[in-house]
This record gives sequence, C-alpha cells and structure tokens, in this order.
Amino acid sequence: MEKKYLRTPSDTRDSLNIFSDPHRRSSGSQESESFIFLVLDCFSYTAGEKVTGEVLLNVSEPIPKSTMKFQSRGIEEVHIFSSKDKSRIIAEDIKEIFILDEVVKSWEDEISIGQYVFPFNFKIPNFSPATFYYSGEDISGNYVRAEVFYHVSVKLLIDGDESKLSHSRIVCIKNMETLEKPGPSIEAIANITGCCFTKKGTTSFKLTVGNTDHCQVEGQVHYKLCPNNEYCKSPINYVVGQVLLDINVRTRNGDFKILKTISETERATWISAFTSLVYERDFEYIADLKVSSEELNPSSNEGSLIKCEYYVEMLVYYDISFKKNPIVIKLPFHVNPKITYRKEEPKLPVLWEPEESSIYNFIVEIRESVREGYANDMDFTVPTKIN
Repeated sequence: MEKKYLRTPSDTRDSLNIFSDPHRRSSGSQESESFIFLVLDCFSYTAGEKVTGEVLLNVSEPIPKSTMKFQSRGIEEVHIFSSKDKSRIIAEDIKEIFILDEVVKSWEDEISIGQYVFPFNFKIPNFSPATFYYSGEDISGNYVRAEVFYHVSVKLLIDGDESKLSHSRIVCIKNMETLEKPGPSIEAIANITGCCFTKKGTTSFKLTVGNTDHCQVEGQVHYKLCPNNEYCKSPINYVVGQVLLDINVRTRNGDFKILKTISETERATWISAFTSLVYERDFEYIADLKVSSEELNPSSNEGSLIKCEYYVEMLVYYDISFKKNPIVIKLPFHVNPKITYRKEEPKLPVLWEPEESSIYNFIVEIRESVREGYANDMDFTVPTKIN
C-alpha cells in the first residue's frame, strides 16, 4: 500500500506547502514569536522503519544559554478496574518498548536571532507492537483500559530550566505483520455425523479474506466461504458469518479477556447433498470494523501485555434431524490501527531562510526484558482440519 507523506523529502523551505503560501505566514520576521516545532515526514510508520523529520526553531530575540533535548518513548500500558467498584484498580502494568533521550545541541552563550532546522531520524524496533487503544468491560465485568502509544517531543531548556519552547507529537505505528501479504485463507474438511453418530460424509470448505490491502480499524473486511458438499449426503440450509474481536490482557495479577462480536450476518441457504453447486452471493460478506467509540483503536497486536486478534468465523448448519451444533470455520486476519490524516502546521515568518544542520541519527534504548517478552509470546497457530 502506498505510504502517505506529511511532506516530501526536499529542501526544508519547499517541503511543506505552507512555506509557499504567504497567507499562512506571520506578518514579518521581526514581529514573529519564537517557536519550536516538530515536523514528521509521514502520517504513520511501520516497526523496523526509521522515523524521519525535522525540528524547526525560530528565534525572534536572543535566547540565553540553552540546550535542545529530543525525546521519544514507546509505552504499553494496562489498567484493570474492579467489576464491583469501577474506581478500584485490581491490576495494572506498564512496559517501556523503547526510550530515546538525546541532546540535539547546546548553546554556551546564546542563540542568535534567526531560523534553524535540525533534521533527524531514529529506527523503531522491529518487535514494536502497533498503536492501540481499547477500554471496556471484559467477560467477567471488570473494566479494562489498555493502550500502546508512541510520542516524540522536543524542548528547549534555558539555563537548565524548561521553557515554553516545546512541542510534541503522537506517532502512529503499524507492527511488522502489515508487511505480510493481505488476504489470508484457510481450507478445512469437516466430518459430518447425524443422529447416533451415523456418518454422513465430508464437506470441504475454503474461507478467504478478499481485501487487497490489510484492513484498518473503522474500515471494512470482505470475506467469502466456498463450500463443496459433493461428498456429503446431508444438505446445508443455514450459514452465519461473524467477525470477532478477541483481546487478552496479561498482568502480574492475572489475565483478562475481552471477546466482542463486531458483525453478525445470518442467511438461509440451500446446498443439496452430493453437489458442489452454490449460489456464490449467499457466501460473500462485507463487515464494518467499527467499535463502540471513535476514540478506540483496537489494532491487531502481539505485545508483552496486550494480545489482540480479529477472526472471521463461519457457522454452517445442516438439515439433519436432532443435530443443532454447527460446523465452525475460523480464520484470523490482520487489522492495522486507524490513522488520522491531519496536518499540524507551524506559523512561519514571511522571511524563512533557515540555517540547516547535518542530520541527527538517534539510536533508541531497548529494555532487554521487554525484547524477550515480545519474542516469547509468539505462539499462535491456525487449525487446518475440523472434526
């Protein structure tokens, strides 16, 4: 999928459209206020990629002895509140995915009037989970708040004290599963039995997610079931398509599970015995991946504390007397976090001719225990046969 950029990686004066729009600039260089501003090149990044951007500094009057600090953190955090008293926390945990705390530049005397640009980059660790946020009740009635978030900030310390010259941004991260090919599928063979466990034969199924790009929170999933009933003596008369959200939160005080049905579509149908002929539209589905609130962002994840999975689940019912339990086919699929395509723009002076420094290549610090926690949690497998 094509990456969307906040700006093109050209010269700073031309890289933001606001630089060539005089209506977005302040009235003059002498009248403009001092500011510091973070520019990111992209609306989102994938784990393993480099976050790239620039720090813009406008100085309208000399600033005394100063230090510019650049900071970034990735945090995985969960809080569990009691089902009986929603104000009482019964479990909580926090993991630092990475931290970055670097001095960009120090001025021993003063910062002269002018404009300055400091390009930077740093790599997001490969194992980083996706941006995530969910709050709601688990299956036991406890209230769960779980979040993965990333941010970058820059600030100017004047004589060692923090000043009003600071700026921060939230960074949207997709995990490395987004690099895998979209549109997973699964094939399964179901052994069909009737009353008193009499054998009715077998039906083969193929369940496919048809999206050409990975799904996104508040987007849509397209899926299709292809049944082949030519080796079964019982007809199929009813199918249900479901999209499920399965969240597991792991803390030192225990695990907490959230299971939500996002979409459910019931359809009466008829597939005769000993036939592979079906009316395909009976088995094609489109479902919205919307949760209860716009602020929620439950993306597919595999972290130290949060595991979130999406499934397409098909329930297939047969026209067999006294047989009420359906055949169940389940297929996991990947969902990226939703991305806010909104630009925050600085108010630049009319005369913007910055002095640009060389690129700062920052290196994040990774907690070894966190790295091991992510690696040890990869234990998911997909069944291939149904009995």
